[in-house]
Amino acid sequence: MMAMEGDSSKLWMNTAWTQKTFRDVEKDPSLLIIEYCVKDIGSKGDNYMSHMQLISIRLQRTGNKDSEMFLVVNNVPQGREVQKLIIETPSYPNEIKIFSHVFPKFQDILEAIVPGRFKPFAARHIFSQNNFPYFLIVNDLASEGFRIATRQHSLDIDHCLLIARTLGSVEDVRLVDFQQVVYSSCVIDLQHFIITSPSEEVRVAHTENILKECHKELCLTLQLLGQAKKAISSQ
Repeated sequence: MMAMEGDSSKLWMNTAWTQKTFRDVEKDPSLLIIEYCVKDIGSKGDNYMSHMQLISIRLQRTGNKDSEMFLVVNNVPQGREVQKLIIETPSYPNEIKIFSHVFPKFQDILEAIVPGRFKPFAARHIFSQNNFPYFLIVNDLASEGFRIATRQHSLDIDHCLLIARTLGSVEDVRLVDFQQVVYSSCVIDLQHFIITSPSEEVRVAHTENILKECHKELCLTLQLLGQAKKAISSQ
């Protein structure tokens, strides 16, 4: 029987726990947390399956000046019904596995081939708990200058092409929300993206350009991986 309700963050989110965790993550036993603040982020209704919080940390290492670190925590939200739904679905385990195992493996493989050529897919995994009550801690992308696209506004062509390059006036992009990820054809992701994300103007005028950009990046990546013979024809 799994306990539900209550704020799961109270079980672990405190200065002592965070300091111990970061000493392990950073492999630095000298790390000291000087200041620590947790606050909720996002508007009501933004994250039905998640309770999002921002951790602001001021820390110090031996011989170094103080530095700041900003993290995002994805917690199980309160509410018996939504918690029951979370327990019955693989949403949290999926996302945690993607951040903690799959993406780091992808990045290591690509970095070993051409150092610096491939940028990170998403936020950096810091720590997670893959059993109920689930939680996932990643670095805060907003503090690095990233902004979440407004759901009500579709993407322009610059964003679409950059995202196409990442699957396989805009400078960089990171992907978020992997709770519904499954192992399947990459064509499904591409189709979903084209249907849901570009503006109608971009979809009508530039779908072929987006597909060409995605195909070009896929072929280049396969070539760098020594798998050029597996490239998909553009015809």
